[in-house]
Amino acid sequence: MKWNKEEIEILKKEYSRSDSKRMVELLPGRNRQGIKTKANQMGMKKENRSVFSEAEIEKLKELYAWHTNKEIAEIMGFSVDTINNKGSNLGLRKDIEFVRELARKNFTPDHPARKYCIKPGHVPINKGLKMEEYMTPDKIEICKRSMFKKGLVPHNAKPIGYERINKEGYVEVKTKEPRTFEFKHRLIYEQHFGKIPKGYNVNFKDGDRSNFDPSNLIAMDKGAQMVINSIVRYPKEVRQAMTAVHKLNRIIKKYETDKH
Repeated sequence: MKWNKEEIEILKKEYSRSDSKRMVELLPGRNRQGIKTKANQMGMKKENRSVFSEAEIEKLKELYAWHTNKEIAEIMGFSVDTINNKGSNLGLRKDIEFVRELARKNFTPDHPARKYCIKPGHVPINKGLKMEEYMTPDKIEICKRSMFKKGLVPHNAKPIGYERINKEGYVEVKTKEPRTFEFKHRLIYEQHFGKIPKGYNVNFKDGDRSNFDPSNLIAMDKGAQMVINSIVRYPKEVRQAMTAVHKLNRIIKKYETDKH
């Protein structure tokens, strides 16, 4: 759709100083990408902003865990580098489930990194061979210096039941030797409610990752979890409606799949 004179004037006046959300409000009928494309064609750029107001810092904290920095930059009107630096300075981190979901979506079959992955059926060159058959005597002696002796227990080994807090704030419990750790909240959930269904995560209802009361734990499929975590900025009534729509879509999809 061709841009009219009034829209062009709004774009010239507001683009450099307004974030993407504000531009969409000023230009109803235009989406973010369309506005950005038109601005690029006209040689327009955003102001090089680097100072955050208190309100913008709170907005950044709200968005950071469940949005890419590129998305946040477009929403708030800052550069991606500025968002990267400010997030780092504030000690903000992406939610681990968001990172995993993003990795699953981005690691496509034609991803360049796949050429470095070990292919199915790959056979190591030393498979079934003794060291003497593929290493020289002097190399074997060098390796022996750093080899663990049979029965040796490392000085920093932790007993089964040992708990630690990972960098995302989740408590992990050592459940098997030599170093198998599992999330404490998942273990507690399974103790009280049974096995967690495939494709589900366990959430803390109150958001407190140290509250392991069974009544505070809820199993939720990953799609619903992403919806809930990305709509926290909306009013309660809107959040409930969006969650209900997601559940309904999931039921419809299952029905269509079973029918065929």
